[in-house]
Amino acid sequence: MKKVLTIIVALFLCISTSVGVSAAHQSTNNQKISKKIEKLAAKYNVQIELSEGDANDLMISDLAELEDLFRGISDSSNHIPIDESQEIVMDVRNNQTLIKDLAVQLHCHAIYRESSAAEATWVFTQWAPIQYVSYLGPLGSLFAWREVVFNYYYIYPSGGTASFTGYRNVVSDLYGAAIQDWVQTGCSVNFSTQVNYHDTATVSVTGYAYVGIQFEGINFSVRTSTQTWTYSLRLVS
Repeated sequence: MKKVLTIIVALFLCISTSVGVSAAHQSTNNQKISKKIEKLAAKYNVQIELSEGDANDLMISDLAELEDLFRGISDSSNHIPIDESQEIVMDVRNNQTLIKDLAVQLHCHAIYRESSAAEATWVFTQWAPIQYVSYLGPLGSLFAWREVVFNYYYIYPSGGTASFTGYRNVVSDLYGAAIQDWVQTGCSVNFSTQVNYHDTATVSVTGYAYVGIQFEGINFSVRTSTQTWTYSLRLVS
């Protein structure tokens, strides 16, 4: 009986030692991987944070691909902008939103929702993938959509012309593959005259996103460069 007990104790100590060595090895390996990530992040001046991980995180196994990602995310020019000269027209006579340029129409969608006679909500959604591996074209992009919700006040007197009188708020979002979060840091609205008095609103928002990554078993998020989105909405009556 004593011999059996001795064997059991020996097996337990052997297993405990093996588990401890394995855990220590895994910890050392994770530290090495983390240092690789931190070194690349410093090279491209991107901010990273450890995260719990998500099913939508971008899975990367190759260090060169991770470098391409950091390079692409750090470059704000890789965020496809809308041409500010392509204004969106809101026809208040029939509540229709028109996007003049066909190329813009293909990846944009605007919705008008009137909440009262003097207040309305304009929702603009734009297909805006973040390209991080240029030579792969669309395959090297993070699929993403921008959304801007603009609550504004206007007047449209009988026999007169429509004009903006103010706004209540501007809320933006960025969502899509591997996008963990969008942080809006600021917004501005300027009213101007193109045809009729204060018939145009130029809406700008600034912010940044967090992209979820898994690299060799390590989950972390990368903060993108600050983006500025600018859209022009004109009332036609």
